[in-house]
Parts: sequence; structure tokens; C-alpha cells
Amino acid sequence: MLLEKFKLKFLALILLALLFFVPSVKIEASRLVGIYNNLGRIAANVNSMHSVYFVLTDPINAGEAFTVTFPSAFTFGSLYDHTDMSLDEGSTNICGIATFTNKPLGASPSGSTWGVNKSGNTVFTITSGTGTLATGICIRVNFYTNGANHTVTNPNVTTNTVYNMTVDTATESGQLSVIILGDSSSANVDQVSLEANVSTSILMGIDTVTSDCNNNTQTTPANQTVNFGQLYPGVPVISGNSIPFVCIEAGTNSVNGFRILVQSSRGDSIGGLVSGSGDILSATANLNLLGTTTGYGLRVSSLGTATLGSFTATSPFNSSTPGDIGQVSGSSGTASQIVNSTAPVRSGNTARIAIELGAKSSTATPADTYSDVLTFTAFTNL
Repeated sequence: MLLEKFKLKFLALILLALLFFVPSVKIEASRLVGIYNNLGRIAANVNSMHSVYFVLTDPINAGEAFTVTFPSAFTFGSLYDHTDMSLDEGSTNICGIATFTNKPLGASPSGSTWGVNKSGNTVFTITSGTGTLATGICIRVNFYTNGANHTVTNPNVTTNTVYNMTVDTATESGQLSVIILGDSSSANVDQVSLEANVSTSILMGIDTVTSDCNNNTQTTPANQTVNFGQLYPGVPVISGNSIPFVCIEAGTNSVNGFRILVQSSRGDSIGGLVSGSGDILSATANLNLLGTTTGYGLRVSSLGTATLGSFTATSPFNSSTPGDIGQVSGSSGTASQIVNSTAPVRSGNTARIAIELGAKSSTATPADTYSDVLTFTAFTNL
């Protein structure tokens, strides 16, 4: 009997000793990867959106949930709910370049809709219906601030303060830190104000091109000449396949737009082609009509294709009929406005403003060589 008791005591001592030497096993949740919170503002006592990012090591399956816990110092509006949030699954594990697909949220989980439950004021549990969140993919939870009891407000602190918040699943846990800047002297302590002034500018280029201005053909100033050739009485000569158009590339960034003007070098209020024997005066007339015996002027035959804004041709230069020209003022008169815009505008460089020129002599026009110099100018509208 004594031997049996001794054996039992000896066995108990051996078992007790083994308990001391057998290593213990501690079970912990795995850590979420790449967890961070991108705040819209980090100043104290201001409303701020929060975008919480993390990457799962274990999937969240149908019927499972995860929890986002904010520090109690953050304040959520009394009506804050799932309508102020979004749940998104990324296309990659790199959150900064991921393309996100939205998961529907509701007050409770149902089918593909994830249910959101807010407990206390700062703990949000998001539960799957039948949806899942995959491993190795960036997950984003947005907490928007929408005003009128649907806001997220940063803690009201007077010194810089660091706060920790957590994201927990059934098998994983992650903690992140955010800083709130507490400078009571300024509500925009987290912001930098930037200013810049953009000067008003005008662009204008002039070329003389046959056929039309739907091209980017350019001419040198020395070659910017339009030769009407021989004028026969009663026969109009206008821009076309042999007589060049004036092609204008123009634009401005002025908020009030700008205008383009033209003026003849003839020393009078009315412009014209001038010779030592007489003048062919500029006129508003259709040179193709028999009743128009003589005249000289121009027409905006095309406004081209603007890449910004739009141009308007000014009367009497806005006729849609070839040869129906407007009178150009002379050097002692006020320059004639031919094109206008009321906002920033830019013509294309391959479909420019086209100015058609036309001239017609009569039997009373003295034989001689006639010339004129047209000066085009532009200035912004006040």
C-alpha cells in the first residue's frame, strides 16, 4: 500500500514538473497591413472627412464583420449613419494607385448590402450580408462630413495631440495614429494660402494665304501682300484661289474678351486704294451687283474654329455673301471693328479667322497703280 502511494506521489511530481517545462502558446490576432487614415483636415475643432485604408491578410467572408473605432475625442453628428459613409474595395494592394469599387451600405446587412451599426459615438461595426472582402486588396472606408448633424469634428485641443484608432476583424487587428494640430491662434493652422496673378495677354498672328484659312500656312511680313492684279471696269476681284485671304490667328485670356480692328492708310476718314491720279474709295456694298460701279473693302468670310470661346463678326463686315464687303475707315477716322469676343477666346491654328478682300473699278477710275496698307490691331475689352 505504501509503495502504491509513493508511486502516485512520484507520478504527480513528474506531471507537475512537465507543466513548468512545456512552452506556453499565446494566441494573438494578426496585424492589418498598410493601415492609415487620410484626414481632410487636421486642425483642431474643424469638420474633417476621414478615409481609412487597410489591407487584409485574412478575408472577410459572408456574414462576418469588422469594426472601425475612433477615439472618443472625435465628435460625430447626432444623425450620422451609413448614408454618410462608403465602403470600397480596391483593385490592388497599393492603396495610392488602386481603382475602387463601391460596396452598398445600409442600416442592416442584406444580400450584397453591408450593414452599419454605430455604437456609442465613435465605434462603427460594418457587417456583411452575402458580400466579401478579399485578402491582399486595399480596403477603404470613407467617413464624410455632410453638415447639419452629419459631421465629423476633430477634437478641440490647444496643443498638438496624437490619437490612436483601430480597425478590427474577427482574426486581425490594426492600429494607426493621427495628429491634431492645436493652435488656438488660427483655425487654418493646417493650411497654406496661395495666391497668383495672371497677366492679361493677347495673341494675334497675320498671314496672307490663297484659297482659304483652314490651314497653318504662314507668310513672312515681307510677303504679306495682296495683289488684286489688273482691275477691269465693272469686274469685281475678291479673295479666292488666286487672290489671298488675310488669315488671323488670335486669342486672349481677358475675362471680357477682346476686339480686332482694321484701318486703311488713306489719309481721310474713309479708307481706300490710293494713286496719284485718284482713289477707289472703301464702301459697304456687294461688289457682285451691277449697280455697284466701284468699291473696295473687306468681309469676315469665316470665324474659323475656336479652341476656346467664340468670336463674333461685326457689322458691316459680317455678311455671308461673297463680295458683300464693309467700308474700312481711313487713317484720320476711327479704326473699324471687324471681330469681337466677350470672354476668353482662342482661334485654332489650322482653322483661322478669314478676311476676304475685294475691289472693283469703274469706267471713271483713272488708269494708274493703286495701293493701300491695312493695319490690324487688337485690344482687350474693359
